[in-house]
Amino acid sequence: MLSLYKSERFQKELKTYKEQIEKVTDLRLKTTLENYLNKLIAHVKHLDSRHEEMIFTKQVKEMAGDDRDKILEVRKFLDKSIKDYFQANNIKYQQNL
Repeated sequence: MLSLYKSERFQKELKTYKEQIEKVTDLRLKTTLENYLNKLIAHVKHLDSRHEEMIFTKQVKEMAGDDRDKILEVRKFLDKSIKDYFQANNIKYQQNL
């Protein structure tokens, strides 16, 4: 069965986020970013758990839409926050794909 969480692309993205968050020295921001990364993982795992149900009920758009929106929202927050921090602190920023 398909698993977004186990996909090579998502695992690479997680690794990049973790490496970037590790470079953050502002403890409040670092904690926030770690919490958002955990939210991203939870949303992706939730979407994975619903795949089989979506396939059988043929309600992919309706059931997956909310999960996809949440995943996108969390990714945008992580990307913007990390980018802003890195630019403010003259750290080379590598955007996730």
